[in-house]
Amino acid sequence: MQNAHCRYHLPPFVSVTSLRHIAGHVVCPLMCDVRGPPSAHRQVFVPHRNPPHPSRLKIPPTMNSISQGSPPFHVWAFVIGSSSGPLAVSVRACTRCFVEIIDMHNIFPPDSMIDSTHVRVVNDIYIVYFDWLRHVEDRDNAMYVFIRVADNSCPLSICPEDEIADLLLVLDIVDQRYLPINAQETL
Repeated sequence: MQNAHCRYHLPPFVSVTSLRHIAGHVVCPLMCDVRGPPSAHRQVFVPHRNPPHPSRLKIPPTMNSISQGSPPFHVWAFVIGSSSGPLAVSVRACTRCFVEIIDMHNIFPPDSMIDSTHVRVVNDIYIVYFDWLRHVEDRDNAMYVFIRVADNSCPLSICPEDEIADLLLVLDIVDQRYLPINAQETL
């Protein structure tokens, strides 16, 4: 499978093969079957099927203005959390440097308070979606979804083998922006 925005052909099975303990997060192996059309992708990462209760879902304000007519892009995102690795997602471009994940409730647990931020690393912009409450209270169980976008807001696929250093830098920046609750109380 080849993506026009990806710098290489994805092999039939993409895997993150080693355990890494990085910035307080364990990056675990994930095997992802990418044969067939995007709708047929099967992943070891099992999304939750129950949508979150609306009162618990924190939607960034810019997501309310998304045009339903904007075409979806099918790209490779990267997940760091209890199950880590590449993840095929459908997104819509919203505003400059911001995209919406279609069916986000299938990625995060039902009780998540989803927040997002964007980080520029050299010439790339990464949008990070994460469970804010778990991030500030229980980082061992937090989950982060990284999506790369071009300057023109066009979503691009992440090639983990080439971008793992950038992803870890982005995660470190997110950690600095959103301090744990016990660290915020001591400031």
